[in-house]
Amino acid sequence: MIYEEKELEMEGVLQTARQMCTAARTAQKARGLNECCGWCNQANCQGCRENQRVCVFDPMDLGIALGSAVSVASMNHVDNRIMFSVGKGALSLGMLGPEVKMILGIPLAAAGKAPYFDRK
Repeated sequence: MIYEEKELEMEGVLQTARQMCTAARTAQKARGLNECCGWCNQANCQGCRENQRVCVFDPMDLGIALGSAVSVASMNHVDNRIMFSVGKGALSLGMLGPEVKMILGIPLAAAGKAPYFDRK
């Protein structure tokens, strides 16, 4: 049987993306450890929500999940990079709904040269 190289690469990248989703979902999170920490400058979590503040645990949890996800990509030798610009675009398009305040993207590639780094 003959396999097309690009088809196999795409299949491998998609499988890695699936594993990354699982890793991000199951990564240890900080939320819930101290429900009323006050780091958001509100008296409690209800005040944080009512004043549309960002809970301090949300960016920490996002970072933990991203670290887990990119480690899976790296272990599978799939080129990746956490990108603010991808998330900013998704946020401006409202792709995940109005309640989402932070998005970062992780593009993936199977290429001979990592496409996310410019080494002039």
